[in-house]
Amino acid sequence: MAEQNNHKEWVGMPVSKSSLLEQKVTITTNRKGAEQFWTKWLWDDNAPVWLVICNYILGELPAFALDTTKLLIINHARNAGAGGVIVGNLFSRPIKAVSDAELAKAGGNEGLKELVEAAKTAQAIIIGTGSLPATSKVAKKRLDQLVNKLAAEKVTAKVSTLVNDDTYKPAHPLSLQGKTWMFKSGDTVTDKLF
Repeated sequence: MAEQNNHKEWVGMPVSKSSLLEQKVTITTNRKGAEQFWTKWLWDDNAPVWLVICNYILGELPAFALDTTKLLIINHARNAGAGGVIVGNLFSRPIKAVSDAELAKAGGNEGLKELVEAAKTAQAIIIGTGSLPATSKVAKKRLDQLVNKLAAEKVTAKVSTLVNDDTYKPAHPLSLQGKTWMFKSGDTVTDKLF
């Protein structure tokens, strides 16, 4: 008895062609002991680099770890045409819980100095702290100190605040998942930095 061939040919069916895409990304982190000042991802030397300033590090993270906030920032920056992004925090030491007492221990002068140095190299500086400075006296004071240091370095023209697209209130990247990022500088609100 002859074997039956159960093979079917898919004549005329489209064949999926795959391709491999490769892009080199350089990751640099600036840290000292438990303090993590910023981490930079650079994928295009010829495009603008953003500095996005968030709040704090919750718990211990390895040097190059990608948490949800960093991932959202990187994806948004890439989609918007940035060549890289530096992610920094107002408070450079890890905290265990969000409270003024914890925040007061988490920020030192060196952290602000390192953020200002990073700001000098960035083409855009985005404050993405959300409502924390409105609800924490310690965070408000720290943000004011940072803004004053940026003004002293004459880089405030590059500064904008990440805001909610409905209310234009300050936003954190986590609160904007799946939404358009809007940037407020003075009285101007736009979805484009350049």
